[in-house]
Amino acid sequence: NQLTELPAEIGSLTALTGLYVSGNQLTELPAEIGSLTALTELYVSGNQLTKLPAEIGSLTALTELYVRGNQLTELPAEIGSLTALTELYVRGNQLTKLPAEIGSLTALTVLDVSGNPLPASIVAASKEGVRSLQILLSNLNDPTKVKRISEVKLMFTGEGKVGKTSLRRALDPNAEVSEPDKEPTTWGVECGEFVVSDVEEDRDITFNYWDFGGQDIYRVTHQFFFSSDGIYLLLWEPRGGEDRGMIKDWLDRIYARTAGRAKVILVATHAKVEETGEVYRSEINLNRLDPKHSKMIVDQISVDSLADYNIAKLKEVLVREAQGLPGINNPINIHWSNALDEIFDTRNKEAWIHYSDLEAICHKHDIEHPDAIHAIASTYIHGLGRGVWYGNEWPDDHELKDTIVRDPQWLSQAFMQVINHKPTRDSGGILDHKHLVDVWQDHKDPRWIEYEHKEFTRLIRILSEQRVALPTHDSDGRVSLVPQLLLHNEPDLPWSSADELPDNAKVVRIRIKLEPDVDGIMARLIALLQPYHHYEPGQHSGAFWSQGVFLRDTGRFSNDALIRFQRERTHAVADVVVTGVHPVDLWTKIDGVIFSLKEFWPGLTREDEVLCPTRPAEEFCRGRFELGDVSNALLEEDTVKCTKCRIEFDAGSLLSGLSNTNKITTEDNIIYLRNREERPAPRSVVILPLTRDETWGDIRNYEVFKKKKLKAHLLSEFSGEVVEEKTFTAELGYFKYLKPVLKMGSLFLGASTLPFDFPADTEEFMKDLSETITQVGETLPTNKSVDTPEPNLYLMRKFLDAIGLDPEAHGMGIGRAGDKWYWMTAAELKQHNPIPPWVPDFKK
Repeated sequence: NQLTELPAEIGSLTALTGLYVSGNQLTELPAEIGSLTALTELYVSGNQLTKLPAEIGSLTALTELYVRGNQLTELPAEIGSLTALTELYVRGNQLTKLPAEIGSLTALTVLDVSGNPLPASIVAASKEGVRSLQILLSNLNDPTKVKRISEVKLMFTGEGKVGKTSLRRALDPNAEVSEPDKEPTTWGVECGEFVVSDVEEDRDITFNYWDFGGQDIYRVTHQFFFSSDGIYLLLWEPRGGEDRGMIKDWLDRIYARTAGRAKVILVATHAKVEETGEVYRSEINLNRLDPKHSKMIVDQISVDSLADYNIAKLKEVLVREAQGLPGINNPINIHWSNALDEIFDTRNKEAWIHYSDLEAICHKHDIEHPDAIHAIASTYIHGLGRGVWYGNEWPDDHELKDTIVRDPQWLSQAFMQVINHKPTRDSGGILDHKHLVDVWQDHKDPRWIEYEHKEFTRLIRILSEQRVALPTHDSDGRVSLVPQLLLHNEPDLPWSSADELPDNAKVVRIRIKLEPDVDGIMARLIALLQPYHHYEPGQHSGAFWSQGVFLRDTGRFSNDALIRFQRERTHAVADVVVTGVHPVDLWTKIDGVIFSLKEFWPGLTREDEVLCPTRPAEEFCRGRFELGDVSNALLEEDTVKCTKCRIEFDAGSLLSGLSNTNKITTEDNIIYLRNREERPAPRSVVILPLTRDETWGDIRNYEVFKKKKLKAHLLSEFSGEVVEEKTFTAELGYFKYLKPVLKMGSLFLGASTLPFDFPADTEEFMKDLSETITQVGETLPTNKSVDTPEPNLYLMRKFLDAIGLDPEAHGMGIGRAGDKWYWMTAAELKQHNPIPPWVPDFKK
């Protein structure tokens, strides 16, 4: 509506349980709202609220509070009294802090704080989950034990030999100064920090710098370390011109990796002419740049590092642009800060430490609770980029969970030594683990780090996690593929174009436009599609090259795919051809992987076209359909017509590869079922009436429902493959379990609203039957305790156990495909789970 206020008299509705006033023009809530003590749901999203009344703390029965999309600058401390609260949504406000009292809300399972200008520590903790954020907040409840730290990530980018290292040393008063003609070229990346005083705010700002080498070979790997919440110094040499400085290309990389949220300072170097002392100033005309690029540029400056020209001014610019970044003014518990100081003490030369070492240091500083130690590792070390820890992503991998990387340069250097290893480069990215000792130990290169043999397994596992080096299944982990180093020549393939396929083959052809074209897209795509790589017997090179990959899925359907990648002036194009028994199955998996590229490059955009499947002569028709038009036609059960061959297609048939194909069953299209919570059981359970010609609409009342024989189907969340079926009766003993099961299986249960005549307490959940399954999901469960935030899935598990449909007993388990986790079949687990790398027992 257009409500601008709520009357005070609303406080008289003491029996009210739900109040929904979202999408109005409310600027405040009346204090009398605190009288609604029976209220369980309060929705006030999409208004103009600048604060919540303290009286909201009286709503002790409240379980859901939605205040998204307002203008809130703070939440009242009284929110800590909402002990029944399970869901709190404050996305898209103006919050710069959160009350520590949120840490005491033990019933809370959902806390959405995204889209607020919160400190980086709060943002990082929120990404690790509700418990991590609550632990952090609860340790900030005593102001006398809280300090503020200000840190900013600073990245030196640009082509080689433009003066990045010289500038970095000019900015750092403690840096060693080299003679101008002896300044070494940065090899890979150099990391460190320097401090600049913020005089106006009376504080010091620590700039954690990353000095990236400008050579072509490093550009793919460097993007792993780019950050959206930092400042980029993009250096260029004006005497060489904008084109030689590759300004557009660098802005493309930064934009793609940060979705345009980065702050870029253009720095023209060598501003003084040595012979005359003349100042050479140069600026780029921002009006000639793409608007998405120019919006990132916050300033331009000319400097000369050797002459100390404009260095002080550049420091002023850095301090100014640091304001408002989430790394500024971060609250931290003093004990936590002291522990971190010891962890990163420069007198300790160890590049990494064991997790047990972290625990011991925390105990010294009176930090005893395991959740607090976990929060320090996940938030202040990994989340803020001070170090690296994969304990959250790989909780069951002992090596990765045990490794706290103190020095990111130690890790990035390991990457660089792999991609610079000549035998690996000459073989097209085939890293034989027998050569690891040459890569990381006996290399005889003074620029390279000499790693200990005991670190090899940790390193190769981390490289695998970062998609830099992938141990291959066909070699039993004795060989790793380095996609960045693939050869340019296309290898011999089982088939090399759609025109070679038989006339009766089902073929789906998709053309995907990706913009901008940044380094490493195809390499990452090949890495993420590893489970479908095809190798000829005895050949480790596989059916892939730098601009393409051939895939073979030997799972439920026998499907092949060929992806060719070509680079245009402003964008890249991926042509995808899929064929097989049911090509849309493999296409959906490929589509999911391409979609996941946006997680790494959030600024990447894509446009899809479906190519016409007809073959009037020896070649396919050149007609194209916008995928959006095909999807709309599919929803409307409509047809689409090719503008070239003029043939009209059923939209579903167009995507399945043949115009005359049989109608695809619902079961075949159940793919990519996902969830966000911990998962003791799959969500992909289907409940159907036992009799095939019977529908849910035939069940008119509760008495009929209780006596009905039903069939439960247990499916893979990843592919939809039916693992097992079980017949049961919906008797009273199962009724408490059927609520979540029916809700989660709703896509299969009804295509129309159901006419159930249930009692009031059961009717509410039955209406959910016609909803589609929510396609979400990211994380692997880390805790099997019943006290986890997702009780529905524990009821689901109890239901499966009660009817004798145990997932593990039928070979199911949780595996990773791309960047998502799913309950999979035994065969899918074998195909998708990373193979442990083999490391020889080297003896010097």
